[in-house]
Amino acid sequence: MKKLLLSVLALTSLSTFATPPGLEITSSNLKWEIGNEWYMKVTSNININDFTSTGSGITWDLTSYESSSTEDTIVVGAATNVGDLVGASLSINSQLIPQTDYISTATNFQMAAMYVDLLSGSVAFSGSLEIGLSHVSNDSWLASTTIPHPFGGTPYPTSLTGSILAEGTVVTSYGSFEAFLVKEQFVVSGVTDQIFYYWETKEYGRIATIMGGKFSVMHNNNFDVITSNNEVIANKANIFPNPATDNFTVKAKGLENVKFYNALGTLVSNENVSTNATIVNTSNLNAGVYFVQTTANGVVSTSRVIVK
Repeated sequence: MKKLLLSVLALTSLSTFATPPGLEITSSNLKWEIGNEWYMKVTSNININDFTSTGSGITWDLTSYESSSTEDTIVVGAATNVGDLVGASLSINSQLIPQTDYISTATNFQMAAMYVDLLSGSVAFSGSLEIGLSHVSNDSWLASTTIPHPFGGTPYPTSLTGSILAEGTVVTSYGSFEAFLVKEQFVVSGVTDQIFYYWETKEYGRIATIMGGKFSVMHNNNFDVITSNNEVIANKANIFPNPATDNFTVKAKGLENVKFYNALGTLVSNENVSTNATIVNTSNLNAGVYFVQTTANGVVSTSRVIVK
């Protein structure tokens, strides 16, 4: 069956600039451990120009954004092991953040798969693009590769470029923290160009983000650690294997209902569940991207699944 996952062929990475003393953000500061989650308040129609984005000694007062009625939950889960990927260790996912799998090393995280709109559908690439940790003043980083064209054409140049734009202090209702303002740009040449901004602190990692015109900020000092090392056991469902061939399992505490849709939004199946897990049969489906909508403890969430 046709594979929608595009394999990465090569990788080079580069870091520049000196490393002066001061604030340093390492991989452990990001709090990306399986089972961790935190909650964000989200404000729409915001862009980087609404904030001071260059220089040092800046104060960013984020308290006014904590009253938004729109919320998002960021969950660190087990990686989906997409395509031919070997070694992915965790996945970052929320309603705003494109589902992204990472490989964790001793000092860094490497983007291993990111679901993006490529050609006519939502697919993932597999490979390795470093996010440039540790982050220090005036730092920048670049990881680049190529993605093969799905129809045998010229491969797509692909890159992840990052830099520290500014540094200073973020002010929230629960404290003030030294922070870097980070810019990351993910580009598949001629296909997609996505720019993300993060405010990084040692205490809470990426405490605020701007993605696609939406600004989200952690509120109420709500960082939470779930004790499991293998799966997310909150309201978000764990779905495996992904990609699926004949079937996949949906697992979540308090799982109540599982709806399965194709890429056009047509309902394929709808199952009420009385246990914490169920198996969805995909053996007779066409290859492609599908969506799983789960209800667990009254909370509805949606995840992508690839059938091959």
